[in-house]
Amino acid sequence: MVFQAFCAKFKEAAQQFTTGPTIPKPTYSSVAAASPRTDHPPHRQGQPRTSAPPRQDLRVSIRLEAGAPARAHSSYAIRTLIQEKVGAVSDKIRQVFQVRSGWAVLTADSETRDFLVEKQAEWAAELGATTVETNKEWFTYVVSDFPTRLTDFHGNEVDSDSIDSDEIEIQTGLKPVAIRPSRQFSGNPLTKTLFVSFLKPIKRFWSLFGSSAARLIDKTDRPRQCKTY
Repeated sequence: MVFQAFCAKFKEAAQQFTTGPTIPKPTYSSVAAASPRTDHPPHRQGQPRTSAPPRQDLRVSIRLEAGAPARAHSSYAIRTLIQEKVGAVSDKIRQVFQVRSGWAVLTADSETRDFLVEKQAEWAAELGATTVETNKEWFTYVVSDFPTRLTDFHGNEVDSDSIDSDEIEIQTGLKPVAIRPSRQFSGNPLTKTLFVSFLKPIKRFWSLFGSSAARLIDKTDRPRQCKTY
């Protein structure tokens, strides 16, 4: 009897030793709480992200007559002449390159660009420049089916080319900086295509003397005042 009681106690003690306390299984929340956190800068929804500023055009356009002697000089000669005349910013003149209208000067910053335009009287005359200005973007529209001839109330024919600039200003509210006919034949001797350029975009529908509606040329195709060969 005593032996049986001893065996029962021994068995009970052995079970406690081998099993031990029950270890709970880990949960998702416990693992997440124990994981190290990586600090990220807070970003509020709708908060604008910083973007690079638009690229500036730092060129100065030097317009010359078709037969101007300065066209025959090298870019080095033009550059050193300008540097000699405007010594204060001579180290800020990066490049000089030939363009269809004459020469273009690439400066290091907008201050130098504006300084060259402001002080043009000190250097432009020696080059024979007709105009010195910053390079401006043109907004060019194509106008198809523009009539080559118009007839007034009394039946008199009017050359449309002689009044197109005034009509463009009436229709758009802006004075065009350039009006150029297309070199391609339209197929109709009574009409032609015009390219009309402005310094600002036109915000409304417009046409000329019953032509097709003017259409803005895609930005990648817009001509600029400075164009390299």
